[in-house]
Amino acid sequence: MTSERIIRALEQATDTREAVIGSGALARTGETLVRAFEQRSAQIVADGITFGVAGEAVTESLTAAGVEVTEPLVFPARPRLYASYDHVAGIVERLTADDAVPVAVGSGTLNDLVKRAAHEAGKPSMVVATAASMDGYAAFGASLNASKASCCPPPPSTRCSTTPAAPPPRSTSASTPPPSRPPTPAPR
Repeated sequence: MTSERIIRALEQATDTREAVIGSGALARTGETLVRAFEQRSAQIVADGITFGVAGEAVTESLTAAGVEVTEPLVFPARPRLYASYDHVAGIVERLTADDAVPVAVGSGTLNDLVKRAAHEAGKPSMVVATAASMDGYAAFGASLNASKASCCPPPPSTRCSTTPAAPPPRSTSASTPPPSRPPTPAPR
């Protein structure tokens, strides 16, 4: 259900080959990984929140497509994951242990960490988006260590489901104030 506009943009793109946006995109993650990378092994990288929202659905899709899913690398939900190069190094270490394609399940920080780690490990990557409002899924570069740009190509494949596997926690929405803080009144 990817729009014609996105399809035309992908025809001109040099790095991203596929962007699937629509209902049921999570369920097609496995078939896409096999088609896009001719790959039968995947390494899911997520955090406790994003794995809870989409990790199980992605794992099921990959397994159903005959993809071996290595032990997922799931960062704790708290404290909030920071885009630190130390995390990139840890992901690179996991990625060099086998031939699995890294699959980021998350939004900005996870996408940037996996994108950079895959580049350093010499592997393509895939991202399964868990936030619709983030614009860096197919962007060149990664923001690490207080928004300093780090050069690396975008993932060749991006998946954005318009029907999430589970409702996102309120804490994952920047537009929704946390329950402990009352909303700020609009200026008059």
